[in-house]
Amino acid sequence: MCNHAAWQVRCVCNAALFISAVIVAWSVSGCSLVAHEEENPLETNPAPVVALGCVALFALFPFAAHVGRHYLHRLWPAVWFEVNGRPQLWVIAVLFASYAVLVPGIYSTMFSFNMFLHLDLQIAGVEPVDYNLTRKPLTECLATFVELLRKSGEPLGAFLIVLHAAVFPLLKLALLICGEVLRGGRYPETSSRCIATVQSVSKWAAPDIFVYVLLLYLFRALDTPSYQTFAVHTGSFVKTEIKSKAALDLGFLCFSMFCISSTATAVSIQQPDISMANAKDIPSRRRSQHVAAGAITLALVCVVLVVHGFFLPCMGLIVDRAALEKPLGPVPKDFMGLVDDIKLLEKLRTETSLIDCLQALAWWTISLGEVTSLVAFLLIGVFAGILPLLDVGLLAWAAYCIALEWPGAERALLMSCTVRKLSMLDVLCMGVIVVCFAGEAFKAFGFGIGLRQGMAHLVGAEVIHQGLFHIVSYIAPLGKDEENLIESGLYGDKSEFLESCAPLAASSRSSKVDSEKSQEQLQECLQEESGAAEFVE
Repeated sequence: MCNHAAWQVRCVCNAALFISAVIVAWSVSGCSLVAHEEENPLETNPAPVVALGCVALFALFPFAAHVGRHYLHRLWPAVWFEVNGRPQLWVIAVLFASYAVLVPGIYSTMFSFNMFLHLDLQIAGVEPVDYNLTRKPLTECLATFVELLRKSGEPLGAFLIVLHAAVFPLLKLALLICGEVLRGGRYPETSSRCIATVQSVSKWAAPDIFVYVLLLYLFRALDTPSYQTFAVHTGSFVKTEIKSKAALDLGFLCFSMFCISSTATAVSIQQPDISMANAKDIPSRRRSQHVAAGAITLALVCVVLVVHGFFLPCMGLIVDRAALEKPLGPVPKDFMGLVDDIKLLEKLRTETSLIDCLQALAWWTISLGEVTSLVAFLLIGVFAGILPLLDVGLLAWAAYCIALEWPGAERALLMSCTVRKLSMLDVLCMGVIVVCFAGEAFKAFGFGIGLRQGMAHLVGAEVIHQGLFHIVSYIAPLGKDEENLIESGLYGDKSEFLESCAPLAASSRSSKVDSEKSQEQLQECLQEESGAAEFVE
């Protein structure tokens, strides 16, 4: 009797499951879940145009240097060469060439991406779903991105991007012109301040380009080949495929070349000559072996944080649930359980570390021949990776030489002054933080970007890096290379440093005069005593 009752219960359950499956299939086939769209192609420049632009850009700067070296001196005013310390003409030619590519770098397409979703419910009478999550290919240049941030209620983010991408380059050009006009005149201190400011802010035009490199990896990482998952909601297997495409374009290449070339030329320009009389009377700084040992410890901590930060995720991308649910997406609210069954939202999230990004960029450069990926690899690998570590190593070596009173600290600090102005780990951190906090612009399209734990390590490393520089420069001995250290900008603007040294120099000179007078008085006393002794004898 029990077996008969159990058999009846199984029959009822099977019938209920069959009826529910029929109802679900009928409802799915009759709902507006079905979307038939063609995958949108990326709106990028054709590959031949990008290749031609790359060749033109890479040929522009050597050509400008050649023209400046061999032909520009015939047209340049002779007064230019009468002042010592003027930048060479090839440097000026390269600087003008870098500003020539700034305008296309701002207004040309910098970054494009598109996401396409394919869902095959494998139910009779239900056609596959083909849907563009981005609705249309999203193309971004700096100008349109600023407008997007402004419309999305992020005026601070728009202001910061305009400040770095437009105001800083114009400010650099104005200060360079002012510094060279005043060089050799009655205001060498003002000229020195102008050029020192240019060298300090030159690299800060580049934070946005690092963000686009990381976004390139994040969107390409969302690309998922076809896979099958059983959906309890429909009682069938669902075949899912995600096509996510992204590309860096000519705008990225132009703006990157501007940032690199303008920063390199600004660093190569020397500050004008200022009287070093005050500097020669500066008393020797008190050196402490304990402080030098602490600086070496900070250098080791900084290296550990940089390496750890490179391997940890620093930025993440999530496709919001609202991008799939109606009215923004193709899935009705009643069928969002299907999305949970196939774990689609888990596939639509990713994060990246700098080391993963570097590996991907190297692979795309070799396999796809993308020059933009090569430039992106150099930006992150060299300017944000190797140069900061090299600067920390130079500072650690200088501290080690100071602790053991070895020669070589001055030379290491001179090299550190140049490398520090070219290292861009701080620029990368600033760009990622600003764009992540101004992420409302991406939320309008159903995407969310955010920081990850690796960014905390990188920011901490950069804070230690800056502190280490100031500590080592403070305990650095002022020996035979003191003028070179001051010229290199180790202590900031040269004129301001010499002004701050004036009281020390005056006190040092007065102390020298007092010591000379005391020595003369001592000599007179000794002579009188010797004369009195002779008289007694």
